[in-house]
Amino acid sequence: MITTAQARQVGITSQQIARLAANGVLERFHHGVYILNGVPRDRLTDLKAAWLALDVDTTAADRLASDDPGAVVSHRSAARAHDLGDIDADINEFTTTGPKRSRHKDIRLHRRTLDREDWTIIDGLPTTTVATTLADLAAAHIDGGHLGAALRDALVHGQIRTASAVTALRPYATDYDAPLGDGQTLIRSLLVQAGGLSRTLTAARSREFAWLAEQLDTAPDSLADHHG
Repeated sequence: MITTAQARQVGITSQQIARLAANGVLERFHHGVYILNGVPRDRLTDLKAAWLALDVDTTAADRLASDDPGAVVSHRSAARAHDLGDIDADINEFTTTGPKRSRHKDIRLHRRTLDREDWTIIDGLPTTTVATTLADLAAAHIDGGHLGAALRDALVHGQIRTASAVTALRPYATDYDAPLGDGQTLIRSLLVQAGGLSRTLTAARSREFAWLAEQLDTAPDSLADHHG
């Protein structure tokens, strides 16, 4: 995948890129973003092209080297990048810290401040951390079943600690019918909605995540048994 900025760095003009595209060597993926025909695509190819298209005049390397890469993969798209749950992510979502617009129908932009510790890099894409992703999904009022599935995968695969999940989701407890500020009750409820607290406990124990099993084992037996 190449942008017009990267092409210029190696001496390729816009006219040459246009000819390569016309001859079928390159495929125009987004405005200012091209991919070599025949190159295998992965699950994040569309997302990468969308991120590059948000700033085609700056190389990906320069953007990634900055504390502000211009746009950070977030919300449903971040869940897909982290492989959390089964949330529909047909729209590419990004969070920007400054004013930015996109006319692309497959791009949705959110604007808020992100500190450097709020995002990481996944396959060359700046992406909100698991904790920030879960918080963003909760703030966007995604349904409890899908949020719970994302949380379950993050816990079982060791991508987040229970205490961090509690902290990230605590502000949204009442949005999901948990007591005000009670993040621990919230995560238990979300795991139940995702398909069974007992199933999550079993997975945790089988992977020797004793810390997770210990944290979740305090849920009422009736709750786990009923939904497992």
